[in-house]
Amino acid sequence: MILSAPEGTFPPFADEGIIKGALVLADLGLVHSDLRFPNIHLYDGHVKLCDLCATVRKNDTLVAPLLPRFSRPVGGDDANMVADEQSEIFAIGICIYALVMEHLPYPTMTEGEVATLFEVKEFPPTNNEPFEPFKAYGCLGAIVQGCWIGSYGAIRALDTEVGLFTIGLGYLRK
Repeated sequence: MILSAPEGTFPPFADEGIIKGALVLADLGLVHSDLRFPNIHLYDGHVKLCDLCATVRKNDTLVAPLLPRFSRPVGGDDANMVADEQSEIFAIGICIYALVMEHLPYPTMTEGEVATLFEVKEFPPTNNEPFEPFKAYGCLGAIVQGCWIGSYGAIRALDTEVGLFTIGLGYLRK
C-alpha cells in the first residue's frame, strides 16, 4: 500500500517529512540509504523516517543494495553500493511521485524491467494527461524529474526548491 497524504496536505506532508528528515541526516553527514514506503510512516499527522538500520556515513558502502525501483541508475556492478545524497534525492523523487500518483513508477513491471528503463534514463512522464494529479501541484512534476535526472547537487538544494514551491502554494514552512 502506498502511504497517502490527507487531501490538500501533500506539499507540506512531503516537505516537512521525507525531505526534512533526509536533510537532517545529510546535515549530520549521514545517508538513510533505504528511503521507501515501508520506512516512511505517518504518525499523528506527521511523516517520520524510520528503520535507520541501513543509515551510513556519506560515501560509505551501503549495508544492502537498494531496490531497483528506488535506486539511481549509475552503471557499474558496485556503483549503487555507495551512499550519497544523489541516491537519496532519486529515492525522494520516487516517493513523491508515488504519493501523488498513488502507485510506484511502472507498477506492472518487474524490478529488473524498471532497472533497465532507469539505466537508459527512461522515467515516467510527470506532465501529460494521464498524469493529471500532478497538475494540481504546478511544477512538482519538474521537481520530481529533477530528482531523477540529477538536477539537485544536494538535498539542501532540493529542500530550497521544494520550499519555494510550497510557499508559492500558500503553505508556511516550519
